[in-house]
Amino acid sequence: MLSGSKPVPVLAIAALFVFTAFILTIVATAGSSSNYSPINNVYLGEADISHINVTKVIPATAPLLSVVIGLFNSPTLVSGGGNFSEIFDALRSVSHTPALKPLLELLASSNNVTDTVSNLALVAPMLVSNNASQGSSQLLGAVSQLVQDSQNSTETVQGLGLLLQTSNSTNPATQRAVFGLLSDSKNSTASVDSLVVLQNQSSSDRAQLAPVLSLFQQSSNATITLGALNTLMTANVSNDMSASLLAALRAGSSNPQAALNQVLSSVPESVRPAVLAVETLLNNTRDSTSTLTTLEGLLQLNATTSSSAHRSFNAFTTLVSNSQNQTLVLSSVATLANSSSDASTTQLIGLQDILDSSKNSSMALSVLQQIQSSNSSASSQNVSPIFSLFTDSKNSTGTIDSVMGLMQAFQANSTAFEPLLKILGGTQLGDTAITQDTLNKVMPVVLDNLGVDSTYHLAIFTLCSGLSNGKIQKCTPSHAVQSFYLRDILYDQLENSDFQPYMQALDIQKDNLYLNGKLQSKESSYVPALRAVLALNLLTIILSFFLLLLILGLFFLGDKSRYWVLIGAKTLAFLAFVFALVSGAIVAALVEIIKRDTYDDRYNVQFYTGSAYAGLIWTAFALTFITFILLFLVRAPRRGRSSAAEDMLSAPATTSSDEKRNGTIPQQSHDEVVVA
Repeated sequence: MLSGSKPVPVLAIAALFVFTAFILTIVATAGSSSNYSPINNVYLGEADISHINVTKVIPATAPLLSVVIGLFNSPTLVSGGGNFSEIFDALRSVSHTPALKPLLELLASSNNVTDTVSNLALVAPMLVSNNASQGSSQLLGAVSQLVQDSQNSTETVQGLGLLLQTSNSTNPATQRAVFGLLSDSKNSTASVDSLVVLQNQSSSDRAQLAPVLSLFQQSSNATITLGALNTLMTANVSNDMSASLLAALRAGSSNPQAALNQVLSSVPESVRPAVLAVETLLNNTRDSTSTLTTLEGLLQLNATTSSSAHRSFNAFTTLVSNSQNQTLVLSSVATLANSSSDASTTQLIGLQDILDSSKNSSMALSVLQQIQSSNSSASSQNVSPIFSLFTDSKNSTGTIDSVMGLMQAFQANSTAFEPLLKILGGTQLGDTAITQDTLNKVMPVVLDNLGVDSTYHLAIFTLCSGLSNGKIQKCTPSHAVQSFYLRDILYDQLENSDFQPYMQALDIQKDNLYLNGKLQSKESSYVPALRAVLALNLLTIILSFFLLLLILGLFFLGDKSRYWVLIGAKTLAFLAFVFALVSGAIVAALVEIIKRDTYDDRYNVQFYTGSAYAGLIWTAFALTFITFILLFLVRAPRRGRSSAAEDMLSAPATTSSDEKRNGTIPQQSHDEVVVA
């Protein structure tokens, strides 16, 4: 133990340590209260969102981010040195126009972002042109009407694409025949299905159907002829029976009625309907000789026993049954029979897709006729990329609305889109996959160029933020205790950045930020923890101040008071180092919890300990602890013992060892005795 009247060196060191701890705790507590160096480097923890998985927090941004990543990975930009600022300048220009919302919706509904962007680059110049846009607008309006009426918009759009892509390579006569027949039909859906069956016939199937068409052309009563043919085609007539019937007709060509009567008397009951059907055909013809020849051809081709012939005849029967003009059916089918091009087949399949999926086939057919009549070579070439957009879409109706919205915005302000169109038209997108590596590469650049702070310094009173390079841009005004609600922080940043128009276009509110997880579930405990840290730091500061006064008092107080002052100093030193210890421990635990929770939530948000704050508060703890140890080593005598020591020190003389040894101890006289 150190004892004595005034252990000056020990008290001086203790005073220095306490004063230093006092200052360090004040600096640590004040933290980033102002945005100037070096005070803004003192903070509890640092959050880094520069690599945040934005597609998890805001899923609606995934398509746009895919485009940006594709531009970053573009061979054109990479070989050109990667001047990415042009990309964000172009996006910033578009973000302040009405086109932003339909553009984002178009990307959001895409199944293939790369193809959508490529087609958009082809479509955009046409949308900007007033002349082209006028025709395209009318066409899109008609298409929109079809899609809204559809039970399956995807099938409708696919059909429209097939129809328009083949319109210029299909024989006009064939187109007129098809639309004429469908317009005349009482059931255009069934009729177009039948036309597809007939169009897909092979050459041999067409040959089997040719006699049927001839019989109708020779008929004097198409309805009776149709019934007779239906009986003949559905009768179970063997090849031998057909041969016998054919031989009888040839033998009795001069009197076919007598020949048929002879056949009727010799055939089984099951075959009689077929023979009677032949008789009906001969009785209802304008040229019995030609009809007989046609029947011979029909039987020779085994049309009554061929499954493909049955399919073709059933399709033809459907056309005739639904038609109000059977002559038109015959001419139309004859025209189609002479047209076997792939374009005609594809166009019919497109019509089938549209009419089969339509809620109102009559209305759909009317709209299709308008589209077909207004279609030209130039317009179909222009519209082809638009229909490619529809093909890539998950929501055809939404895509049509988006394209029309883009068209209106382009015509209103084409200048604002020139930078973006230049980039899209001259750049081939690279890999658009969103991976962790691409997020690490792209997100810091994206956030910096959009003016979104990605580095946050959490202090007790303030929250400072800066760009990905770590340079602090601004700090919040000082207030009681700074919270760390990541949802509020991130939303406020986005709302006050160049990303705000995108938030508005996507209709993203604070609650739409997907930030559920451990970090959010424990947010309510962060503020109480910071309040506890603030209280402990203030107690450490106050106790350090009074401790310093007590230590300084030990230099000047007399021995009678020093004992109790020293006891008080030891007590304050003990409390000061305990409070500093608990404060540092709470901050360390809080930072560790946030760090662990952000990792577990997989938002790719990093959180780090504020090294300057940790250094200050733990140094203050160490100094107050050392001060306590130093003061513990210092002892001050109690008052009674101090008086006895003073009496002993005030004695006039002491006996030397030599005098004791020589026996020459001087004797005090009576006058020299001091009476207390």
